[in-house]
Amino acid sequence: MIFYSIMFRKNLSLILNLIFGEIVSIVMKKYSTGLKGLFVLVFCTFCLISKADFWTAKPNYPAPTQWNIFFSIEGKGYVGAGESFSHHKDFWQYDPMSNSWTQKADYGGGFMWAGCSFSIGTLGYAGLGYDSSYNVLRDFWEYDPFSNIWKQKADFGGSGRILPTFFATNGKGYVGMGLDSTVTPQNDLWLFDPSINMWNQKSSLPGQPCQGTSSFVIDSIAYVVGGSTALGMLTHFWEYNTIADTWFQNNNFPFIARDAGVAFSLCQKGYFGTGNDGNGLTYLNDLWQYDPFSGTWTQKTSFPGAGRCGSAYFTINNKAYVGNGVNHQTVFNDFYEYTPDSSCLTSLSDENYIISALEIYPNPVIGIATVIIKSELLHENVILKITDLEGKVWMQANYSIAFSELKIDINKLESGIYLLQFQSGARSGIKKFVVQQK
Repeated sequence: MIFYSIMFRKNLSLILNLIFGEIVSIVMKKYSTGLKGLFVLVFCTFCLISKADFWTAKPNYPAPTQWNIFFSIEGKGYVGAGESFSHHKDFWQYDPMSNSWTQKADYGGGFMWAGCSFSIGTLGYAGLGYDSSYNVLRDFWEYDPFSNIWKQKADFGGSGRILPTFFATNGKGYVGMGLDSTVTPQNDLWLFDPSINMWNQKSSLPGQPCQGTSSFVIDSIAYVVGGSTALGMLTHFWEYNTIADTWFQNNNFPFIARDAGVAFSLCQKGYFGTGNDGNGLTYLNDLWQYDPFSGTWTQKTSFPGAGRCGSAYFTINNKAYVGNGVNHQTVFNDFYEYTPDSSCLTSLSDENYIISALEIYPNPVIGIATVIIKSELLHENVILKITDLEGKVWMQANYSIAFSELKIDINKLESGIYLLQFQSGARSGIKKFVVQQK
């Protein structure tokens, strides 16, 4: 029934687009230029709405691989290393503007697969995993896309690991769980601080030690879902508060249990899908959206390629990119772009970002920014957050006492465009600002 429902919606959208297109064509021939523009605007808006929640094929990755490293930096995606019944250390950049792949410097750790990877600011990080001799690794590397150079950083704080959980938020990276060198599932979690090149152990996952879990981050909360143990697949779903270092068990993922799926966040929603259901026969291509405010899961348009696990994925400008992976003995290199149906902030126009009650000056900002919120909007609790245009949180602060003016030190931010997000009670707003470092 789900399949037929999805196909009905797709066909209905196509039919309505054709009908509406004919109407616009007739009207444009009959009426004035101004009215033409109005109908064209309405038509384009209709098309955008009808085409939300869809996938678009992109150029294939240069070679079929599974269990890659992957992340995005400054509007470009990066994928590399991995395995395809042989081992890889090559590393590639995807540019959505040119819609092409460009080879970069080989991964610094050599042949590697089934490790961890994420980006923090303008740098990428990757490590752990298997080498070409199936040794379990602890080494960890930093990639600078501007110099195209890999540098070795401090070894992972725990034991060597394959198929771990990994994510990044608030300028820190997190790695944990997975299998150690004795193929024993773990439940530990470690924080990497790039400013001091050091790992610190955090609170362990309270649930079963596991491997192949997936994770996405919304604000400062990481969501860990799925995975497996020696006894089978898991549907557990955990929230980890990176500020308080606490875990909360959420309601289980209510659909097919799986491991090695894809997970990402777009527009304050989480997405989880694909993966292996554990019986050795079924590889999944479904996709589910999680709303942290309602606590509900909604099925979205399935990944258009074959079901698979061990895929690479990253996000750029509120779109997700998913590809590679394996299904039985078939390793893939197809890649697709996902456009969500959520209401995303993708334009830089002021009308999308500015509210009159929130001010930040000077703008552009150099050094110290002054934030002003009109007093009529203030409640007892105020939350301020600074994110970049891809939704990564760079600063967040909670204030229990209302204020009308606040000084913020932005010296740690790179030059670029950022969003100042304000919430007080049920009221909120967003202001775009520019950082110019000396």
